[in-house]
Amino acid sequence: MAAVDCDAKTVTTTSGEVISYAACLLATGSEPVRPPIPGADHPDVLTLRSAASARRLRERAQGVRSAIVVGAGFIGCEAAGSLSRLGLQVTVVCQETTPQRTRLGYEAGHILLHWLKSA
Repeated sequence: MAAVDCDAKTVTTTSGEVISYAACLLATGSEPVRPPIPGADHPDVLTLRSAASARRLRERAQGVRSAIVVGAGFIGCEAAGSLSRLGLQVTVVCQETTPQRTRLGYEAGHILLHWLKSA
């Protein structure tokens, strides 16, 4: 990810693709880390780590049609699945070609990718 524009509600990838969203969640690992990119520190960009932050995400998901989850670690994948079950169109942005590929391997990454696409 190269930038988050909260006013335009878009995320720009490092390849230059611009993706629109209704809600943006940065899922950067077990400790929420905001990457040093423009827009990541905006109050409308959520991180997920606690029950309180999960409730805030659920509240913010009400009445919106789409969300972007930046990060495809365990928390990011679960957040994407949960948002999808709430009826949102979810886009997951990650640095790997498949979720968790480095951590879990090619096959597991494809299983997660299939799970996310089917959700």
